[in-house]
Amino acid sequence: MSRPLNINSKKGIINYLENTPEELPFVEECWEIAEEETRVRNEKIAEYNKLSPKKKKRVSTSRVYFEFINEPRFKKIAQDILLKKQGQITPSEKLEEFKKEVKNNKPKKEVLHFEDYIDDVNSTQGQFILRLLNMYFVELYDEDSIKFIIARIKSYYGEYELNSASDEYLVITAISDELVLRKMNRERIKSGNIDPREMKTVRDSYMASLDGLKVLKKFNQDNSDKENLFAIWVDKLVKSGDVNLKPKEYTKDQIDFILEDNINAIRRSFSG
Repeated sequence: MSRPLNINSKKGIINYLENTPEELPFVEECWEIAEEETRVRNEKIAEYNKLSPKKKKRVSTSRVYFEFINEPRFKKIAQDILLKKQGQITPSEKLEEFKKEVKNNKPKKEVLHFEDYIDDVNSTQGQFILRLLNMYFVELYDEDSIKFIIARIKSYYGEYELNSASDEYLVITAISDELVLRKMNRERIKSGNIDPREMKTVRDSYMASLDGLKVLKKFNQDNSDKENLFAIWVDKLVKSGDVNLKPKEYTKDQIDFILEDNINAIRRSFSG
């Protein structure tokens, strides 16, 4: 039985398909696109016929529909419709079920405790490291990364004098970039599947942090003698009763809020 290629109504094509078992079920989306394509083709034919003595026949929607239904996208939709009519699960539904099963059976990550990895956690240095980890990294699930971060904080702790939240933030930014670069290098060696542009972006950020730390170190060295002399002088004034030191209260300004936003951003990037 040959296909009817002269049908222009949806009702007509549905009636044919429902009464022809060897045909795929009707696909609404395919029909809508076929209607639009038919209109475009017939407009071109009309223009052609105005100028040519040899006239072309207009095309029907069913002819275009049968062309499109063989395309993989529409054919898959039709096959899914057929499976549903037969009470079977479609490939798309099987994939969704598989995704749900994987999600439900996914083992929960064990949260590791930072203090378990810090030697002499009650020392001044140990408490400093623990505070930075809890403040900036929140939670980590990778033992290797925790050990790496602790080792790097120790290195920076001995190398730089961190006198403010901005100094600490600079160190944490550098360590974060080191951690990312370390993982990128491992993946590059393992599979080579690393975008050089992404690696360059992280590397540039890291180098900028190092430049900032160099400035910090030089500033501390240049001012260490001055600070010591000033501290001795102030201590003498306090002991003599000439100075009454009181902590200064102030209202947070825009810089404080920017620092807090940056700290929270780092926390979010290393949580989960």
